[in-house]
Amino acid sequence: MDITLEMQLEFFIWSMIAGLGSGLLYDCFRALRKMTKPKGGSILAQDILFIVMVALVVFVVSFTVGRGYIRWFEMFGVICGFVLYRLAFRDAVVMILIKIVGILIKTLIIAVKIVLFPLKILYKILIKPFNVIIWYTRRRAKKTGSALKIKRERLARGFKNFRFAARKK
Repeated sequence: MDITLEMQLEFFIWSMIAGLGSGLLYDCFRALRKMTKPKGGSILAQDILFIVMVALVVFVVSFTVGRGYIRWFEMFGVICGFVLYRLAFRDAVVMILIKIVGILIKTLIIAVKIVLFPLKILYKILIKPFNVIIWYTRRRAKKTGSALKIKRERLARGFKNFRFAARKK
C-alpha cells in the first residue's frame, strides 16, 4: 500500500513533534542534573534512560502514524524538532523547571509542617507525664537493682561457702 504525500507530511509533522518532546525531555534531565549534581554512574543511567525514552517515543510515532514503517524523513523530522527546540527554548525551560521544582519542594515542606504541627503540640502535652513515669521507673529500677545486687552477693557467698564446705569433707 502506498503512502500518500499528505500522510508523509503528517508523519513528518508528528516526528517533529516527537523531536520537540525529546528536547523537552532532555531539558528535564538537564534540570535534574543541575539540581542534584549526580556522579558518573547515575549520569550514565540517566543517559541510557533518555535514549530508551526517545526510542520509545519514535517507535510509538512510527507505529501509530506511520503504520509501523520507519522512513528516513521520520528520523530527519525528529532531529529537526529536537534542534528547533534546542534553538528556541534551550535555557529558559531549564530555569523554569528548576523554579517549578523549587516551588513544589517549598510547598511540600509547608504542607508537612502544617500536618506535623498538631503532632508537635500533642508531643509537648504528653511528654511531661511520660517524663515523670520514666523518672519514677528509673528510680525504682535503681532501688531494685541494688536489691538484686545484694541478693546476688548473698548467693555467691553461699555458693562459695558450699564449695568450701564440700572440700573439707
